[in-house]
Amino acid sequence: MHDFYYFNGDSYSASNPISWVDYFAKKKNILYSNNAIIGSSNSRILRSSIESLLELKNKYNKIFAIIGVSFVPRDEIWDMDSNQLVTLDNKILDKIKISDELKLKLHYQDINHQMIHFYTNLYMFINLLEKWNIDYFIFSAADNSDFGTLNWDYLKSLTIYREITNNPRIYELHNFFIKKWANKNFISTNQTGHLVDANGYSLFAEEIENKIQLSVK
Repeated sequence: MHDFYYFNGDSYSASNPISWVDYFAKKKNILYSNNAIIGSSNSRILRSSIESLLELKNKYNKIFAIIGVSFVPRDEIWDMDSNQLVTLDNKILDKIKISDELKLKLHYQDINHQMIHFYTNLYMFINLLEKWNIDYFIFSAADNSDFGTLNWDYLKSLTIYREITNNPRIYELHNFFIKKWANKNFISTNQTGHLVDANGYSLFAEEIENKIQLSVK
Protein backbone atom coordinates (compact mmCIF):
# COMPACT_ATOMS: atom_id res chain seq x y z
CA MET A 1 0.00 0.00 0.00
CA HIS A 2 1.46 3.33 -1.06
CA ASP A 3 1.24 6.20 1.39
CA PHE A 4 2.24 8.94 -1.08
CA TYR A 5 1.94 9.57 -4.83
CA TYR A 6 4.31 11.87 -6.69
CA PHE A 7 3.50 13.33 -10.14
CA ASN A 8 5.64 15.32 -12.55
CA GLY A 9 5.40 16.41 -16.18
CA ASP A 10 4.67 19.39 -18.40
CA SER A 11 1.49 21.30 -19.27
CA TYR A 12 -0.36 18.07 -20.13
CA SER A 13 -0.20 17.11 -16.45
CA ALA A 14 0.09 20.48 -14.69
CA SER A 15 -2.78 21.51 -12.43
CA ASN A 16 -3.72 24.77 -14.11
CA PRO A 17 -5.83 24.99 -12.04
CA ILE A 18 -6.76 21.29 -12.40
CA SER A 19 -5.71 18.30 -14.50
CA TRP A 20 -6.14 14.57 -14.87
CA VAL A 21 -3.72 14.21 -11.93
CA ASP A 22 -6.22 15.75 -9.52
CA TYR A 23 -8.99 13.44 -10.76
CA PHE A 24 -6.67 10.45 -10.35
CA ALA A 25 -5.87 11.48 -6.78
CA LYS A 26 -9.50 12.20 -5.90
CA LYS A 27 -10.71 8.86 -7.20
CA LYS A 28 -8.05 6.92 -5.28
CA ASN A 29 -8.29 9.20 -2.22
CA ILE A 30 -4.52 9.51 -1.95
CA LEU A 31 -1.99 11.91 -0.49
CA TYR A 32 -0.03 13.40 -3.38
CA SER A 33 1.94 16.28 -4.87
CA ASN A 34 1.98 17.39 -8.49
CA ASN A 35 5.25 18.97 -9.60
CA ALA A 36 4.27 19.26 -13.28
CA ILE A 37 4.93 22.73 -14.74
CA ILE A 38 3.82 24.25 -18.04
CA GLY A 39 6.62 24.30 -20.62
CA SER A 40 8.80 21.74 -18.86
CA SER A 41 11.57 19.87 -20.60
CA ASN A 42 12.40 16.30 -19.70
CA SER A 43 15.62 17.57 -18.12
CA ARG A 44 13.58 19.61 -15.64
CA ILE A 45 11.08 16.81 -15.07
CA LEU A 46 13.73 14.20 -14.18
CA ARG A 47 16.00 16.62 -12.30
CA SER A 48 13.21 18.07 -10.16
CA SER A 49 11.77 14.60 -9.54
CA ILE A 50 15.09 13.42 -8.12
CA GLU A 51 15.33 16.53 -5.96
CA SER A 52 11.79 16.13 -4.60
CA LEU A 53 11.95 12.37 -4.10
CA LEU A 54 15.22 12.67 -2.21
CA GLU A 55 13.26 14.45 0.52
CA LEU A 56 9.99 12.56 0.20
CA LYS A 57 11.57 9.14 0.59
CA ASN A 58 12.59 10.12 4.12
CA LYS A 59 9.03 11.14 5.01
CA TYR A 60 6.98 8.29 3.51
CA ASN A 61 7.37 4.53 3.62
CA LYS A 62 6.07 3.65 0.17
CA ILE A 63 5.99 6.16 -2.70
CA PHE A 64 4.53 5.75 -6.18
CA ALA A 65 5.90 8.14 -8.85
CA ILE A 66 3.90 8.82 -12.02
CA ILE A 67 5.79 10.76 -14.68
CA GLY A 68 4.38 12.11 -17.95
CA VAL A 69 7.39 12.95 -20.08
CA SER A 70 7.46 15.94 -22.41
CA PHE A 71 8.69 16.58 -25.96
CA VAL A 72 12.21 15.15 -26.35
CA PRO A 73 13.51 18.14 -28.40
CA ARG A 74 12.86 20.52 -25.49
CA ASP A 75 16.02 21.41 -23.61
CA GLU A 76 17.02 23.43 -20.58
CA ILE A 77 19.49 26.33 -20.26
CA TRP A 78 20.58 28.81 -17.61
CA ASP A 79 18.85 32.19 -18.06
CA MET A 80 21.03 35.05 -16.83
CA ASP A 81 18.09 37.46 -16.48
CA SER A 82 15.99 35.26 -14.20
CA ASN A 83 19.07 33.53 -12.69
CA GLN A 84 17.57 30.06 -13.04
CA LEU A 85 17.27 27.07 -15.35
CA VAL A 86 14.55 27.55 -17.98
CA THR A 87 13.22 25.65 -20.96
CA LEU A 88 14.94 26.71 -24.16
CA ASP A 89 12.04 28.20 -26.12
CA ASN A 90 11.30 31.13 -28.42
CA LYS A 91 10.98 33.62 -25.54
CA ILE A 92 14.52 32.85 -24.41
CA LEU A 93 15.92 32.76 -27.95
CA ASP A 94 14.40 36.17 -28.71
CA LYS A 95 16.65 37.67 -26.03
CA ILE A 96 19.75 36.42 -27.83
CA LYS A 97 21.11 38.58 -30.67
CA ILE A 98 21.79 35.81 -33.17
CA SER A 99 20.50 34.91 -36.60
CA ASP A 100 17.14 33.21 -37.09
CA GLU A 101 18.97 30.26 -38.63
CA LEU A 102 21.09 29.77 -35.51
CA LYS A 103 18.01 30.18 -33.31
CA LEU A 104 16.35 27.36 -35.21
CA LYS A 105 19.42 25.15 -34.78
CA LEU A 106 19.51 25.88 -31.05
CA HIS A 107 15.80 25.25 -30.63
CA TYR A 108 15.86 22.00 -32.61
CA GLN A 109 19.18 20.37 -31.82
CA ASP A 110 20.12 17.11 -33.46
CA ILE A 111 17.32 14.72 -32.52
CA ASN A 112 19.68 11.73 -32.40
CA HIS A 113 21.79 13.41 -29.73
CA GLN A 114 18.68 14.47 -27.82
CA MET A 115 16.99 11.07 -27.99
CA ILE A 116 20.06 9.13 -26.87
CA HIS A 117 20.55 11.49 -23.93
CA PHE A 118 16.87 11.21 -23.06
CA TYR A 119 17.04 7.41 -22.92
CA THR A 120 20.30 7.54 -20.97
CA ASN A 121 18.87 9.95 -18.39
CA LEU A 122 15.63 7.98 -18.14
CA TYR A 123 17.54 4.73 -17.61
CA MET A 124 19.57 6.27 -14.79
CA PHE A 125 16.40 7.79 -13.30
CA ILE A 126 14.48 4.51 -13.08
CA ASN A 127 17.49 2.72 -11.62
CA LEU A 128 17.66 5.39 -8.94
CA LEU A 129 13.95 4.93 -8.18
CA GLU A 130 14.44 1.19 -7.88
CA LYS A 131 17.41 1.70 -5.56
CA TRP A 132 15.19 3.90 -3.37
CA ASN A 133 12.38 1.31 -3.50
CA ILE A 134 10.03 3.79 -5.20
CA ASP A 135 7.42 2.30 -7.52
CA TYR A 136 6.80 4.13 -10.77
CA PHE A 137 4.86 4.40 -14.00
CA ILE A 138 6.18 6.51 -16.88
CA PHE A 139 4.42 7.46 -20.11
CA SER A 140 4.73 10.15 -22.76
CA ALA A 141 2.15 12.89 -22.25
CA ALA A 142 3.51 14.81 -25.27
CA ASP A 143 3.80 13.58 -28.85
CA ASN A 144 7.17 11.86 -29.36
CA SER A 145 6.00 9.66 -32.20
CA ASP A 146 7.42 11.23 -35.36
CA PHE A 147 11.05 12.33 -35.86
CA GLY A 148 11.99 12.22 -39.53
CA THR A 149 15.76 12.43 -39.02
CA LEU A 150 15.99 10.05 -36.09
CA ASN A 151 18.20 7.01 -36.74
CA TRP A 152 15.89 4.37 -35.31
CA ASP A 153 18.24 1.52 -36.17
CA TYR A 154 21.01 3.01 -34.06
CA LEU A 155 18.65 3.85 -31.20
CA LYS A 156 17.21 0.33 -31.18
CA SER A 157 20.74 -1.13 -31.09
CA LEU A 158 21.32 0.41 -27.66
CA THR A 159 20.90 -1.79 -24.60
CA ILE A 160 19.31 1.07 -22.66
CA TYR A 161 16.64 1.42 -25.35
CA ARG A 162 15.80 -2.29 -25.15
CA GLU A 163 15.79 -2.25 -21.35
CA ILE A 164 13.37 0.67 -21.26
CA THR A 165 11.18 -0.69 -24.06
CA ASN A 166 10.86 -4.03 -22.25
CA ASN A 167 10.08 -2.42 -18.91
CA PRO A 168 6.32 -2.85 -18.26
CA ARG A 169 6.30 0.24 -16.04
CA ILE A 170 7.34 2.46 -18.96
CA TYR A 171 4.49 2.61 -21.45
CA GLU A 172 5.07 2.91 -25.23
CA LEU A 173 6.94 6.23 -25.26
CA HIS A 174 6.59 6.66 -29.04
CA ASN A 175 3.12 5.23 -29.60
CA PHE A 176 0.98 6.65 -26.80
CA PHE A 177 0.39 10.28 -25.87
CA ILE A 178 -2.53 12.32 -24.59
CA LYS A 179 -3.56 13.96 -27.87
CA LYS A 180 -3.57 10.61 -29.71
CA TRP A 181 -5.53 8.94 -26.92
CA ALA A 182 -8.08 11.78 -26.86
CA ASN A 183 -8.60 11.73 -30.63
CA LYS A 184 -9.02 7.96 -30.62
CA ASN A 185 -11.65 8.15 -27.87
CA PHE A 186 -13.43 11.28 -29.17
CA ILE A 187 -12.39 13.32 -26.13
CA SER A 188 -12.40 17.12 -26.39
CA THR A 189 -9.02 18.88 -26.54
CA ASN A 190 -7.73 22.31 -27.49
CA GLN A 191 -5.55 22.92 -30.57
CA THR A 192 -2.41 21.70 -28.81
CA GLY A 193 -4.05 18.45 -27.70
CA HIS A 194 -4.55 19.36 -24.05
CA LEU A 195 -7.57 17.98 -22.24
CA VAL A 196 -10.07 20.74 -21.53
CA ASP A 197 -12.89 19.42 -19.35
CA ALA A 198 -13.84 17.18 -16.44
CA ASN A 199 -14.87 14.33 -18.71
CA GLY A 200 -11.44 14.21 -20.36
CA TYR A 201 -9.56 14.55 -17.08
CA SER A 202 -11.62 11.80 -15.46
CA LEU A 203 -11.37 9.36 -18.36
CA PHE A 204 -7.64 9.84 -18.78
CA ALA A 205 -7.12 9.34 -15.04
CA GLU A 206 -8.94 6.01 -15.42
CA GLU A 207 -6.77 5.15 -18.43
CA ILE A 208 -3.58 5.70 -16.45
CA GLU A 209 -4.90 3.76 -13.48
CA ASN A 210 -5.77 0.82 -15.76
CA LYS A 211 -2.33 0.89 -17.39
CA ILE A 212 -0.66 0.94 -13.97
CA GLN A 213 -2.64 -2.10 -12.89
CA LEU A 214 -1.61 -3.96 -16.04
CA SER A 215 2.04 -2.95 -15.60
CA VAL A 216 2.36 -4.58 -12.19
CA LYS A 217 0.76 -7.92 -13.11
